[in-house]
Amino acid sequence: MDVKDIFISTFLLCSCAANVSDPCSAALERAGDNRSELESVIRHYSIVDPDTQKLKAACYLIGDMIDKRSVVPVSAKEYDDIFERLHAFRGRNGFLTTEGVALVDSAVNNLPGGYVVLSDLGNISADFLISNIDSAFEQWESAPWAAEYSFDDFCRWVLPYRVSSEPLENWREVALSYHRPDEDSLKAAGDIWELGRLLINTTGLEYSENVSVPFSLSFSRMNMLGESTCGPLVLHAVQLLRSRGIPAAPEMIPAWGNRSSDHAWLTIINPDGSLTPIGYYGDNRPYVVENHRLPKVYLKSSFVRTEDPLFRYRQTEDIPQFFSGLDMEDVTAKYDMPTVDVVIDGLNTGKSRIAWLCTFNNSAWVPVAYAEISDGKAIFKDMGNGQGFGHNAFRFDGGDLGIVYLPAYFVDGRVIPAANPVLVKDDGTVTELSADHNDRQSVTVRRKYPLFDTFCKDAVNMIGTRFEASDRADFSNKVTLLAVDSLQPHPLTRYKTVSTDTGEKFRYVRYVFPDGLPGTDSLFGVSELRFFSSDTLLCGVTMFSSESTEFMGADNLFDGRLLTYCQAKYPEDTWVGLDLGYPRNITHIEYMPRTDDNDIWPGDIYEMLYWDGKWVSAGTKIAGDYTLTWDGMPSGTLYLLIDRTKGVENRIFTYRKGKQIWW
Repeated sequence: MDVKDIFISTFLLCSCAANVSDPCSAALERAGDNRSELESVIRHYSIVDPDTQKLKAACYLIGDMIDKRSVVPVSAKEYDDIFERLHAFRGRNGFLTTEGVALVDSAVNNLPGGYVVLSDLGNISADFLISNIDSAFEQWESAPWAAEYSFDDFCRWVLPYRVSSEPLENWREVALSYHRPDEDSLKAAGDIWELGRLLINTTGLEYSENVSVPFSLSFSRMNMLGESTCGPLVLHAVQLLRSRGIPAAPEMIPAWGNRSSDHAWLTIINPDGSLTPIGYYGDNRPYVVENHRLPKVYLKSSFVRTEDPLFRYRQTEDIPQFFSGLDMEDVTAKYDMPTVDVVIDGLNTGKSRIAWLCTFNNSAWVPVAYAEISDGKAIFKDMGNGQGFGHNAFRFDGGDLGIVYLPAYFVDGRVIPAANPVLVKDDGTVTELSADHNDRQSVTVRRKYPLFDTFCKDAVNMIGTRFEASDRADFSNKVTLLAVDSLQPHPLTRYKTVSTDTGEKFRYVRYVFPDGLPGTDSLFGVSELRFFSSDTLLCGVTMFSSESTEFMGADNLFDGRLLTYCQAKYPEDTWVGLDLGYPRNITHIEYMPRTDDNDIWPGDIYEMLYWDGKWVSAGTKIAGDYTLTWDGMPSGTLYLLIDRTKGVENRIFTYRKGKQIWW
């Protein structure tokens, strides 16, 4: 038997026979000019360095490679140069400066030629794949916990050479080049959790809302970037843990149940299939905010889930982007959180074989769950009811607990309503929301968006603060103009105006943060300060005690913009003030805690919408005060208030007993 025959025989024995039903063979058929690279990998583990398990692993990877791809910049050198320069744009707090963030934005949005999608089948090299397989096996075989897992577990949660659509790179080698002194002892002890914590807590990466990239970065580029939103951080962390043979994967929420955006965190997969989330914060618990309602949790697999209904209908159904990889496993039921099964009747299989439940993301309905339609009915299992992990429950001021879902079809990239919205409450009830034109009501609104507790806490933290004045820059002979001892006047996030006329004149004025905060981890935010002499708004040069990682944004207090703010942590002996240039009489002060600017503001134009199979306008009004009223509104349905003058945050609500009930 010659070498070619040996290769073919081994190939057949390893279930990579040349027939289209076999995933590996199907992938080889579609590899085109790059087929020889993939066959070299099979040949390597068949003849050059024979290893039955590694050969199976190679076939496993190749068989799932058809839909794998990288998103890479056309101007690769210019892209690389930008990341190489980022180290020069770090502030004292370790985060990128404004110039650094702008540089990242240029890499994202302004590179010549943009980006191109490269399929793995047509571009991956044999050397790359062999290196990935060998490194994965080396770490796995030296891990004490490996014996507790199956070979399939290894292939799914350790072996994969990519997590998302990041550019191909030998990230295992990069990750292993930084060795933590304590990791050997933790690995020898088989302590996956503590080893994972050690690895994550020593990356030097930080969460930041200022730096966001719309595509996946390589492991090396994330190290250079140093900060980002949750998605890129989680991708990096998965690679980091897998480089040490720890079974890990991203978990994701396609959309929250009561606000915009999605979320992701890292989880360790245990031998029994249970999940142990691990985050970037403090004790490494997953960062699932208590005031964000959780509808669904998905585990992102590295391989297509062929048993899933979406896979069966992939040729005939349009699939939302989040689910388009056919690799999302619903793991909501694995967590300690209450859920409800939602049944939707009267569906039309002529429009779709898959029905979706959507949540509202402040501007549109976003699919978060799916079910196959059978006899006009779809059963959505394990839907969140407004409570999160450990039954955490957050209620808006005066509100109830629950999530509103819209049953829908997804056709041509659009959400098509399939039935009335349903309200899933924490008591397990499911209530249809339908516009009742026979029972009309007046709807009076004070806000277009719920007031989250972050802003409430900032307002509460202003109690104990002081406004002081002096004729000396060191305030050695200070006079207290105002001591804030209550939250009045209400509401919390509007300007408070207080008379402070002492009859004296002062050159220096300042705002003094409180001596202590209710919680040691509290952040203290203030949006605006205004000092007046009669009707004149006083201006000056900003002064402050010191600027550090615990205190930043002093100039934001006087910039006239409500959404910028000064922030302090542990603010004892911290103050911000103005040098007015010469002595002035301070007649009154206006101040505002950190605000979301979602109150009704006089002069702004607002439009009220209600849901009746779609959003229907009830007309626009110009606010003359801090409330607005629409008469003759149908009851029993959802409402949405939009500020047509400014802002992007808008939230659905129902109306009961004179109150907006936010969902």
